[in-house]
Amino acid sequence: MIHHWQDLVFSLGSIVFTIALIPAIIEKRYPPMSTCITTAIMLVVYAITDATLNLWLSTIAAIMSAAIWAMMGVKQIEQHTE
Repeated sequence: MIHHWQDLVFSLGSIVFTIALIPAIIEKRYPPMSTCITTAIMLVVYAITDATLNLWLSTIAAIMSAAIWAMMGVKQIEQHTE
């Protein structure tokens, strides 16, 4: 069963959360590494779950958001090794 309106709501929510991260990325004020990595992992779990429900827009949006959180985690690691 495909839930079109739920897919739109979930994907738009992920996109809004991703856009909300832009100031942190621009100003290089990243959240703590543990927050970044944990959030990225959970978003991947959500993406897998969305994919099993055929919520493809939500899957893509969750993967995009997970990638940004993972990149911020990597940036935190880089800052601590410099």
